[in-house]
Amino acid sequence: MKVKKHIKFFLVTAVLSVSITSCSSKKKKVATPPITVNVATTTCENIYEYIKTVGHMEAYQTVAIKAQVEGYLEQILFEDGGNINAGDLLYVIDQRPYIQALNKAQGTYDQYLAQMQYAKDTLIRNSGLVKKNYISENNYEKIISDTMATEGLVKQSKAQVEEAKINLGFTKIYAPISARAGFTKVYKGDLITDSSLMLDLNQIAPIYATFFLPGNDLPSIQKYQEIFGCLDVIVKLDRSSDKSMYRGALTFINNKIDLATGMIQLKASFNNDNMRLWPNQYVSIKVLLNPVKNALLIPLACVEKTPKGDRVYVVNDSSQIEMRTVEVGQRQDGEKIHIKKGLKKGESVVTSGQLTLFPGAFVTIKKSKQKNSEGH
Repeated sequence: MKVKKHIKFFLVTAVLSVSITSCSSKKKKVATPPITVNVATTTCENIYEYIKTVGHMEAYQTVAIKAQVEGYLEQILFEDGGNINAGDLLYVIDQRPYIQALNKAQGTYDQYLAQMQYAKDTLIRNSGLVKKNYISENNYEKIISDTMATEGLVKQSKAQVEEAKINLGFTKIYAPISARAGFTKVYKGDLITDSSLMLDLNQIAPIYATFFLPGNDLPSIQKYQEIFGCLDVIVKLDRSSDKSMYRGALTFINNKIDLATGMIQLKASFNNDNMRLWPNQYVSIKVLLNPVKNALLIPLACVEKTPKGDRVYVVNDSSQIEMRTVEVGQRQDGEKIHIKKGLKKGESVVTSGQLTLFPGAFVTIKKSKQKNSEGH
């Protein structure tokens, strides 16, 4: 009897223990608080597919101003680094030797011109005399020869006058293009020699961006050029506090791919009216290809990389987590990324704290601090 009582007591104790443990377990599960997360709402924007690379800015035209005559520099008529208009007078070289040379050439020309006129008059007078045998044939041929010689001297001296005028003109040096001046390499009083480099002019409005792409990208560029005619190019200053983007057009594709590197050179032109782009600046470059309307975008931080692919955590209407595999497109400006498949517009996607989440977890949502940005 005592044994039976002990067995009953043990069974009752065991049942009570299991019941208490079970209740305690359930109580703990119910008491687990929801996880607090930040979320962003999926949005739709018009974007572009693109090819991204780096490059540098390059002057649209560069002109090296060189002297074409010798002499002492008398005047400098521009400011270093200033804007220059085509036709502006830049330098004046001492003109006095060239004025003197012109006057001398002009005097020689006038002298030979008078001699030629006298020779022609003499020839006319003697043409009738030779017919009447008043002068010999030899004398007449000598008159013809003298006339032709003076005509040659006139042509020669006339050319010397023109050359003297050209050299005098070279003493004034004008800007051939509208451009930005560098610093002058010569100064007032310097003896300027023929071909002396005096100044560099860079035309920077418009301006080029020069860059290289793998030859494998060329078919895509040609394809969309055939469709749209002209491809837009976006540049952004590299490692600069200026986050502005500048839009231009693809204007040049080189006629060959470099065998050594497999790369091809391209250029895009930009108006650069505000002069923010400068020769030799390094820039980030996007060649815009195919426009995508109403592309689905989410913050880049939402996407979690895994061996099985990219995934995101979506908060459903029941405030529970759904884990979704997504197909991502290209990154967009403003730390956003294009989602091709796996999400819909208006869904809430977790932006941080993904490591503590699991499918079915309950969450509470903080107000999202989502940045606005352009779609390309």
